[in-house]
Amino acid sequence: MKEENGLAYQILVLIIIIVIAMAGVIINKIIGKNGVIEKATEVETEFTKEDVLEKINHKVTRKVY
Repeated sequence: MKEENGLAYQILVLIIIIVIAMAGVIINKIIGKNGVIEKATEVETEFTKEDVLEKINHKVTRKVY
């Protein structure tokens, strides 16, 4: 019985280590260099409010004439 408990604890520790490693990878993908947040910031600065309004006005005026 003790050997079974020891094996169960080893498997539990291994699973915890794997979960922590996966969490580290996910956090790095979100906030790391070239992560989701950085790319979202780049897109936000790429499409400013003025650019969007200019494109809308261009399409509206093109359809009127």
